[in-house]
Order: sequence, then structure tokens, then C-alpha cells
Amino acid sequence: MRRGEQIFHDADRSRDGWFSCSSCHPGGHTNGQTFDTLNDGNHDTYKLTPSLRGVTRTGPWTWHGWQQSLPASIRKSLHDTLSTESTPTDGDIRAMIAYLGSLRHPVSPHLRADGQLEDAARRGKRLFETRAGCTDCHAGKDYTTAATYKVGLESPRLFYPEFNPPSLRGLHDKRRFLHDGRARSLEDVLGKHHRPEKLTGKPLSKSQLDDLIAYLRSI
Repeated sequence: MRRGEQIFHDADRSRDGWFSCSSCHPGGHTNGQTFDTLNDGNHDTYKLTPSLRGVTRTGPWTWHGWQQSLPASIRKSLHDTLSTESTPTDGDIRAMIAYLGSLRHPVSPHLRADGQLEDAARRGKRLFETRAGCTDCHAGKDYTTAATYKVGLESPRLFYPEFNPPSLRGLHDKRRFLHDGRARSLEDVLGKHHRPEKLTGKPLSKSQLDDLIAYLRSI
């Protein structure tokens, strides 16, 4: 694991020795910026840097879910994203996976002192699991699925027309949302770009949206 941590922070592995994995993923999280890493079959299709917390459990990988192998994804990042001519070894990949597997989401500050949900979040949890239809795509302990979906956010310029649902863990610790970072708050996500009624045909009231967001911030 320590070797993987060293590789993760080693800027000498990049072409000009000025950036590393941690430049875009400080602390294994996200720097909240968008980049074109050329992994979706097109140019100038910028994607929000995803958090790597829990990444070893949430395949497939990339926003479009085309990458079915975590070792292959890491190898591509170390070689292509860092723009280096050196080839990562199998030992490098194993060490990186061990380090990434150690990354954890922090406990949400929106929980009660005893770790339980607030009343609004409890109501939001019921909506999340029923009327809002969120569990169709965001299921299980990591709030994601292995499938890909059209969600109305695709562009005709995208080579891959569908998206793999990102894990919803740690939303309280993010400041930009959706694949291109267009949303700056959960209110913006659910009130404008990814409205529940677009997905289920069942609109939520303002108070219901507030409860749902309270739950999302508690995950």
C-alpha cells in the first residue's frame, strides 16, 4: 500500500515531472476541476475529475463505464494521462490498487451526533427508495450499479451515449456535480439538470426535494 501511495504522489512519473495522480485527486478525492483525458473517443469533451474513494468497489470505470478492468484503467492513467513513455509494471499496478483500496469516505457531518439520520433525511431516504426512483441506478452500499444509462445529459459529440451512475457516497464533500461539472449544488442537480420527474414522471414538491437532498448529504 505504501508503495502505491508513493506512486500516486510521484510527479517524476509524468512527462515533464510537474504533476502526479494526486494533482487531480488530492487525498484520493477530486480537485473539482474538469479535464479532457482523451478516454471517451473524442476531443474537447471535458469531464469532472471523479473521487477515487471507494473506486476499487465501483466498477465499471470512467464516466461512461466503458472500462471494465481496474488494472487496465490504472495502467492507462499512469501511461496516457501522465503523458509518459515509461511503462508501469504489474507490481506498480498491484501497489496502486492496494493504496486505492485504502481510501475511505469521511463520515457525513450532516448526521446526528449518534450517527443516525435527521428527521428530514429519514423522510428523504424513503423518497430515495420509492417515489424518486433513485435506487434504479444508485443501489447497494455504494449507491451505484454496473449498468449504463441514457439520462438526458448526453451530447451528440459523445462517442459513448450512456453514463455509468457515480457512487453517491460523500456528496456532502463535493462542490460540483454531474459528468461535466455543470451543477454547482445538489439543488441545481435535482431542480434543473436531473429532475426526478424526468426519470420517473413523478414530480416532487419543494419540501420533498429538500428532504431528498438532506438524505443525499447524509450518505
